[in-house]
Amino acid sequence: NDYTGATAVNAGTLVVNGSTSAASAVTVASGATLGGSGSIGGAITVQSNATLAPGSAVGKLTAGASVNIAGRLAIEIDGAANDSIAVAGQLNISGATLGLNVLAGGTGQNEYVLATFGSLAGPAFAAVEGLPADYRLEYDLSGKQIRLVKIDVSLTARAAAGESAGGVVKRGRGAPMSRAASA
Repeated sequence: NDYTGATAVNAGTLVVNGSTSAASAVTVASGATLGGSGSIGGAITVQSNATLAPGSAVGKLTAGASVNIAGRLAIEIDGAANDSIAVAGQLNISGATLGLNVLAGGTGQNEYVLATFGSLAGPAFAAVEGLPADYRLEYDLSGKQIRLVKIDVSLTARAAAGESAGGVVKRGRGAPMSRAASA
């Protein structure tokens, strides 16, 4: 790939199923969407009222740098598969809305990894839409993941591993290792 310039998605949808270089930052403007199952080498900025929709159908979008979402992260779940984003750098969700869309395959898994990250900014999504009734979000700072976890799994099986009912995992010296939220 020889393209190295910055990319501005000002309207419509840009689907990246290939890759861009590390010098190719992408900015998604209000009303526009960035999606695909490819790899973006530069930073991704999703402005307010813009959408980041990983996957082409269901799949993973990889970000080689930071991702700052002030708009919407749209995740589809279809049986055993789901969309996800893998961020090598910092994932900032402090102003983001997570939009979950369960497709025809339903939610058959106990756990879905929605995002992986190098570091996380923001204690949780600003808003969550479409959260299935029997699931909750788990923000795992030590495992560097955001997961959708079936409630009976998270409250019973994980309790045996040391998790409090409030959703904070304490291991080692008692430092909080994850945050959990439910709608």
